[in-house]
Amino acid sequence: MRARDHILLGLVILCSLAVVTLAVDQLWRSNQQLHPHYLVLALAVTALLSALLTLALVHSVRRERQLQNVRVRDQARLLNAQRIAAIGWWEYDIADDRLQLSPEMFAMLGIDPARFGGHAADFLKRVHPDDYTRLEQVVRTIRQGGELAPANYRIVRDDGVERHIEYHGETCEIDGRPVLLGTARDITDTIDAQQQLQEAERQFRYLFEKNPAPLAVYRRPDMKVVAVNDAMADMFGCTREELLTRTAFDMLQPGQDEQLQSQLGLSSQSIRDAGIFHFLAATGSVIACHVYCQGTLFAGGEACQALLLNVTSTLRSQAELLASEKRFAAVAQVSNDAIWDYDVQADSLWWGETYFKLFGYSAEQDARSTADWGGRVHPEDRERVTISFAAALAGRASDWQARYRYQRKDGSHAVVLDRCAIMRDADGRAVRAVGGMVDLTTEVEAQRALEQREQAYRDLLLQLPLPLLVLQDGRVTFANAAARHKLGGADDTVLEGVAAPLLFDNATAAACEQPDDGLSTLSGSVRTLDGRRFEAMLTVAAYQSSGGRGVQLLVRDLEEERRAENERIERESFFRLSADGFCILDGE
Repeated sequence: MRARDHILLGLVILCSLAVVTLAVDQLWRSNQQLHPHYLVLALAVTALLSALLTLALVHSVRRERQLQNVRVRDQARLLNAQRIAAIGWWEYDIADDRLQLSPEMFAMLGIDPARFGGHAADFLKRVHPDDYTRLEQVVRTIRQGGELAPANYRIVRDDGVERHIEYHGETCEIDGRPVLLGTARDITDTIDAQQQLQEAERQFRYLFEKNPAPLAVYRRPDMKVVAVNDAMADMFGCTREELLTRTAFDMLQPGQDEQLQSQLGLSSQSIRDAGIFHFLAATGSVIACHVYCQGTLFAGGEACQALLLNVTSTLRSQAELLASEKRFAAVAQVSNDAIWDYDVQADSLWWGETYFKLFGYSAEQDARSTADWGGRVHPEDRERVTISFAAALAGRASDWQARYRYQRKDGSHAVVLDRCAIMRDADGRAVRAVGGMVDLTTEVEAQRALEQREQAYRDLLLQLPLPLLVLQDGRVTFANAAARHKLGGADDTVLEGVAAPLLFDNATAAACEQPDDGLSTLSGSVRTLDGRRFEAMLTVAAYQSSGGRGVQLLVRDLEEERRAENERIERESFFRLSADGFCILDGE
């Protein structure tokens, strides 16, 4: 009952008393012989009526206070949930073009409420120029009776900071007027994380596609080419798109299919020397390739990545080129919040609707106590998390957070980040905790996959049999194990940071500073850090990363290849002499 109703009820009581009093007075004046019993009866009726009306008024006031307390508590709960979840609400009166924003929305958009005009145009002028036309069309569609679909847009705050906002809304009627109600959330951190993952994936893809060594990934068991780089396409004289329509056996000379299948079909994760195979280029010429392969996963299935080292002109020297890796596409997904409210004294736990959507439970299966909630925490995390939460409530902490695995209805576990604000009474005892649970499963899985791909690629580069260097600004920024062993000297000194003129002659060092866009080959003298020199052939390719441009170098020791070739010739000569009737005596 409102205050106006209380006033009316009081006036009714006063009027009733006045009417009864006037009636008694009139009877008394009109009939002086009125029996006193009638007067007493009238006064009793008046008193009874006054008491009943007074009780009704007291009951009404108490009921109004109870309802007001419920409304205040519910409003506080909603505001706390919105604040913790960083969710704001907005209301747009379509007919009057009036826009109302919650305090969270003003903070999210960086708008001073005192300077906000309350119209759609006052909001649209803060929309990013690239998104303005699209969002303006959305407002126009709504005014014409259209529906509002969930979408993202960017705003530029008054302080110049650009933020990404995700909004949802629906049309309803309030007091017979069409009104658009909705929520909004700042997803800038999620967008930034996705962009970082995409940039890392782009860099790894660039390294794969522009790597100077011919690389390919074959899907098992049919050995179809599912990934290939430019060097492989150049070696076979065709485009990458053409190679992606073939299998590993389409370009292989007849008679070697079974041997190649036996090597590429193995699931071992270690790098294997598959041997030398002969392939046919697009021109019909034969290419002899030393094949190195490794079992891996690609696009969710089993695959084999291979390095095909072209040794057609250097079979006698047993030269080998580098190998690299394939990479998987990274995923960013969006995190969701499950809002909860915990009454410490009653051990009562309330969950928002998002909780049921996130984890698949129904309201009947709701975890209504900390024991129910703790029972769904992964067994390996349960003790740590429940003890941590209990300690936060028992102590003086004003907030709490933990990262753990939480069981879904289907039995699987989601990785969540749980955070809450703890409210205490005047004595410091925890009375309430309001929090939000964020599902990090998508981000965690994407980060783990990216780290695995990066580690696999790095391990593959480090284990290449040929020395590999990456130079930027004239200095070594990366060297694999073979390069450190070959060039680092007797003590295997780390090469990172060494200037190019310390390793190569002036002409070679100068040529490496401005490489061609494609592959190029240089011959020159290479100097190790301990002062040894050897004649080498360098395969050079441009390098590009977020840190800037550079050059990739494969180093082949021609002197070592000649020695190996001479040793092979000597062995063949020795065994040829033995076959002609010569023998070796032991001197006895």
